[in-house]
Amino acid sequence: VIDADTITNELYEHCLEFKDGLLNLFGDVVLDENNHLDKKKVSKIVFENKKLLQELNKIAHPIIYQRINQLIEKSNEKIIFVSAALLFEAEWQNSVDGVILVKCDKNIQIERLISRNKLTYQQAALCSPPFSYSAEMMFQYLLFLYSSLLPQNEPS
Repeated sequence: VIDADTITNELYEHCLEFKDGLLNLFGDVVLDENNHLDKKKVSKIVFENKKLLQELNKIAHPIIYQRINQLIEKSNEKIIFVSAALLFEAEWQNSVDGVILVKCDKNIQIERLISRNKLTYQQAALCSPPFSYSAEMMFQYLLFLYSSLLPQNEPS
């Protein structure tokens, strides 16, 4: 499995091209005290401005796409899954042999975003827009999750 989110996290840590693009877009307000990109600062800015989110995606998507292709070319696997939440928004759907849509209840989706990304409820809700019927028609397979995959607290 090649995970676009993991690649995105690597961009924040190791990709000079990405860092330069973000500095040109946002300025040095997105740097931490060690002069590294601060993903939380970037997230706060783009959650409040959809236009800047689009500009961020214009910088990130080509780099992520290139890295996905590099990983595919290096792989000896016969079947490779690419996990990419923004597959259609990035217009990568024609680069894959099939699309599996994994869907879940909106509240579960928000719960996962809060837990994984340490977001507020409002930020998580903004990250999880409703899925459109037309987008749902572009997949070959559907998996619907009825419960959370997050570990549940065991009763003591």
